[in-house]
Amino acid sequence: MKVSSKKKEKTEETPEQKPSAAPADAKQTKKKEINAEKAENFEEKYNELNDRFLRLAAEFDNYKKRAEKEKETVRLSGIRDLAASIFGILDSLELALKHSSQSDADSDGLIQGVRLTYEQSVSQLGNFGITQLSAGVGEKFNPSVHQAIESRPSEEVENGCVAEEIAKGYTAGETLIRPIFVAVSSGSAEPESSEPENKEQSGENEKPEK
Repeated sequence: MKVSSKKKEKTEETPEQKPSAAPADAKQTKKKEINAEKAENFEEKYNELNDRFLRLAAEFDNYKKRAEKEKETVRLSGIRDLAASIFGILDSLELALKHSSQSDADSDGLIQGVRLTYEQSVSQLGNFGITQLSAGVGEKFNPSVHQAIESRPSEEVENGCVAEEIAKGYTAGETLIRPIFVAVSSGSAEPESSEPENKEQSGENEKPEK
């Protein structure tokens, strides 16, 4: 009895074919391009928003400065109006003190009261930032703070200098509210020149013609 041998069929094993790397690389490259484009768009958007923010911040800062300046202007305007309304009173008090007689015992109490009122008023103005200005005799006339009320000759004071302070001036901060009223010296008075009298009239000594 013949035993049939089965021939084993040899199957040829073919190596597995790996997928091509080209499509994956292309996909990866495309993804990188998309990400780069997104990053570029994001940077542009960021720069745009940042510029807008900086402009708004600068505008707001300028607005704050303008508002503070306007507020200060309104405040100083109110102070100037208030101060100007009492300058006349202070001038009257100062004039009364200037012409008061300290030797009069009966009026001594009144004079002290006037002086106290004057000093307190000036002090209150100082609390609002208002400073009193004075001019000394012999001080050079300064048109930025002085206002000449009159010009007078003076033997003691040089020409163009303050001969007398008539009324004090006032400032609010760096702003001049009222200049110092002064009398300015015109120098020594020149003596009047007198022409010699002609005793002989014209033709007085002329002899009449015969």
